[in-house]
Amino acid sequence: MNDLRTGSVIPGKLYVGTTEVQKAYLGTKQVYGLDTPEPSASLSMTPATGSYANGATVQVTIRANSHATLVNGVTADFTYPTNRLTFQSIDASMSPFTVPLENSGADGEVKISRGILGDSTSGDQIVAVVTFTANAAGSTALAFTSDVMIADTATSSNICEAATGATYTIT
Repeated sequence: MNDLRTGSVIPGKLYVGTTEVQKAYLGTKQVYGLDTPEPSASLSMTPATGSYANGATVQVTIRANSHATLVNGVTADFTYPTNRLTFQSIDASMSPFTVPLENSGADGEVKISRGILGDSTSGDQIVAVVTFTANAAGSTALAFTSDVMIADTATSSNICEAATGATYTIT
């Protein structure tokens, strides 16, 4: 069994036995090393901002970015104001997450949960395109709920650390 010990205090050195280690990971997250750690996995909406006429179609692309980490599931639930937008549909035909676990939109909430059976993907991927109709003038914000998730294939853990919504103006 190797002992874990640290060398000098500033800058710290990490050893396993007598071998100096350049990087250390806790699960899939780099916790030690001179390299910049992998960016955090995140969900986002594109476009992030926009202006639409009353009655116009508003299409919001939901994206999951896991960078280099292999993932096999996403939950991207979000809210929208029913006084500004009317839900129309969810299209996931361009998504690598081909198994629908939940696809619904009503009463100010869109619920999208999708997976991949027997495979995985990484990088910046489309989860789904959600279509609304603009129905009243004013500012409108779409915000992810606390239930968002990007599932790491290796550990089945949620690696999503950020979820950025969108703000639109209806004229």
